[in-house]
Amino acid sequence: MATLSNIACVLLLAGAACTPAGATMPATTAPAVLLSAAQDGALDLGAVIDFRRVDVEGVTVLAVTPGGLGERLGLRAGDRIVAANGQSLAATNRPSSVLATALSGSGAGLRLDIVRDGQRRTLSGALDGQGPVADKIEGCGHISSGGTHPRATRDVFPVVVLSIDGDHKLPVRSGYYRVDAGRRVLVVRELIDGQRFSEFGLKERARQRERHGARLDKVLIVDVQPDTSYFVGAQTSRPISTSAIRDNSYWEPVVWRTVAESCR
Repeated sequence: MATLSNIACVLLLAGAACTPAGATMPATTAPAVLLSAAQDGALDLGAVIDFRRVDVEGVTVLAVTPGGLGERLGLRAGDRIVAANGQSLAATNRPSSVLATALSGSGAGLRLDIVRDGQRRTLSGALDGQGPVADKIEGCGHISSGGTHPRATRDVFPVVVLSIDGDHKLPVRSGYYRVDAGRRVLVVRELIDGQRFSEFGLKERARQRERHGARLDKVLIVDVQPDTSYFVGAQTSRPISTSAIRDNSYWEPVVWRTVAESCR
């Protein structure tokens, strides 16, 4: 499970929903799993970054590519980047642009101010242009949002896959997607059965959806192995409290089943 991929361009500076190369999605209306990669001369940070702005200062690192620039700088999953080369990511509604500018190669180095375990730190290093050392995995696999989800036994419910690696133009009503092997970034939306909520909980979920919209969608990072199908869903807590609905912690995207299946 957990990994990263190639979104807005080549790969990785990702987040929580994806935008196609060249497009800009306001952080106030939708999540933006942007990979500030080798587009417009920018280097690949080698990290999946959550650019959603839901009352969070800066942007959160979801995963780091082995051998990539982020790992060499000392970046870790869970770090929160609050500034890049002295420019605050909290003072702008387009933190992806600030980070992309810092990676543009205009200078010889990169300095990231981060928060880790509640402590502010500074990471710095040279922009050497080296890419990840991990070998590309040949072959393909499948991502599926279908199947009979184990609602009763594992509290796993359906999801809709909104994008894969920044591609929102997925086959309509498919729910079954052929993807290249390697690290893939999915953005998903929960379809948890209404009966799992109390009457008040249903109303609260509707209020949160109206207020936050696509920012409530979540990222699932999957390491796809060749000739393997991955079934994804939303695993929820039991019971679902009102506070969990308000902070969107009542569910998490998961791979609940893997099946060996030939992919051509």
